[in-house]
Amino acid sequence: MTWQPSNLAVFARTKLTPVEFTYLGFESAAKPKSDTEPQNSDIRLFEEDWRYGALPFIRALEAAKMKMPN
Repeated sequence: MTWQPSNLAVFARTKLTPVEFTYLGFESAAKPKSDTEPQNSDIRLFEEDWRYGALPFIRALEAAKMKMPN
C-alpha cells in the first residue's frame, strides 16, 4: 500500500481479483495493466473509502492474506 499524494488516494495491489473486491463492496478494483504482474488487482481508495470504509478494507486485506501461500 502506498499513499498517492497527487490523487489523494491510497493505492494497493493484492491477490484478490476485481470480482472478489466487488463482492466485498469495493467497486474500484481493476486488473493490473501488466500481464506479468503477480498480483491480481489494483485498487485506489479515496477519502470516502478510507475514512468510512476502513473496516471493510481490513476484512478485504485479511481475505487476500488467506490467498497467499504460507
